[in-house]
Formats: sequence, C-alpha cells, structure tokens
Amino acid sequence: MVRSHQKYSSESLQQAIQAYSSGSMSSLDAAKFYGVPESTIRNHKRRPAMNIGSGRPYLLKRNDEDYLVQLLLDLERTGFRLTKRKVRKISEEYVETLKQKSQSLGRHWFHDFLLRNKNKIKFIKEQKLERCRKDGFTETVRSGWFDTLFNVMQSHNLFDKPAQIYNVDECGFNDDTQ
Repeated sequence: MVRSHQKYSSESLQQAIQAYSSGSMSSLDAAKFYGVPESTIRNHKRRPAMNIGSGRPYLLKRNDEDYLVQLLLDLERTGFRLTKRKVRKISEEYVETLKQKSQSLGRHWFHDFLLRNKNKIKFIKEQKLERCRKDGFTETVRSGWFDTLFNVMQSHNLFDKPAQIYNVDECGFNDDTQ
C-alpha cells in the first residue's frame, strides 16, 4: 500500500503553529482551519527547534529527473520495451552515477516518480497475439508478401520515390471468420 500524506504548505504550518502557540485557537481548530495535521502542530509547539519543511528532499533534482524521463522516452522510441523492473534498474544506475553511491529505489519512490511524470511515462499491458495470426505467419507467407511488395513497387516505379510509399496498420481487421 502506498502511503498518502496530507499536502500543506510551510506557510500554512507556520500560521497554524502561531495560532496554536498564541492561544487564539486549539490544535484541533488550527488543524481544521489551516489543513495541517493536529499532531504536527502539537509536535512543533512542543519542540520549537524542529525544522519547518515538508518532508524529505527529493532524491533527484527536477532537471535530473527531467533528464531521466527524457532518457526513458528516447529508449522507448528506439524500440527498447520498458517494464517497471527495467525502469527501476535504469533509474538506480542513473542515481548511482549522480550520487556516487549505490542506492536501491523502492516501490514508493517508483510510484511517486510515475505520479510526478504521469503525462509522460505510461505502461501499456501487452496483449497476446491471436493463435491464427501466429500460426498463419509462415516462411511461404512471408516470402510471398515480399514478392508481392516487390512486384507492386516495380509496376508502379516506386523504388526511387520513397514519399509515395505508405504504411498501413491492419490491427482493425479481424482474421476470425465465423
């Protein structure tokens, strides 16, 4: 289960601590009004030397993370199929080169990384190839297709006109006739 933490700004936390410390609000009222957890307000009043911040710093700076995302997209564009395991391994190696130490990245980091970059990185579940398509693709079918392609290109004189060649995806056609 991924941890979900309440989001609040450091200004809201400071205002909530100030309101609770001055006695104008109780910790419960300040928590509801400013959107900060009640225990956090009480902890900061009890220990004033505590650092007011919003958790741990990110492992990677924003520009380093953008570079990693771009690297993953470039790998995908060149035909390298990305899985969650491969992305974590590549990310660990990248962090290792930046930080000069071995760092294992956990599933929480990976989940948060995907949330931060959900518009850029997506994983698509693979679908099995239909049996009739797998069994129907033989060497004779393949060589026949290339012979037909050669004849069409020769009859229309397309060898020196690459702009006239189009690629069509036939995934919308169904091979199973009933």
